Amino acid sequence: MMLVAALAVVVIGLLIAWGVTLLERRNRGEQRAERIQHAVGHALARESSLRDASILPVASFPVEGHPTLELTGYVPSEDARRDAVHVAERELGRVRPGMRVVDRLDVLPTLANRRRRRA
Repeated sequence: MMLVAALAVVVIGLLIAWGVTLLERRNRGEQRAERIQHAVGHALARESSLRDASILPVASFPVEGHPTLELTGYVPSEDARRDAVHVAERELGRVRPGMRVVDRLDVLPTLANRRRRRA
């Protein structure tokens, strides 16, 4: 009976240690993603050609596969879209080389751009 109780305590202890390790790994991944998102977000905000854009960089580190940075939101033109992807790739090369940019940006021309096209 004592052996079964001791074995149960050991198994429970191992499960708790395993759970804590998984939570710590996830927390480190989330902190890394936040740092990358912050760095890329600031780089995008400094870019004057993107002042009419609304871009949200979202970093993900899947268990299997390559880490990615997804750019979501909208930009006023195709040129702005290319600029946003280029800025994100350049910043990722500095803070996290090898990470891939996924472009999910929508092109929504501003009212001023639409008026210029009509004129």
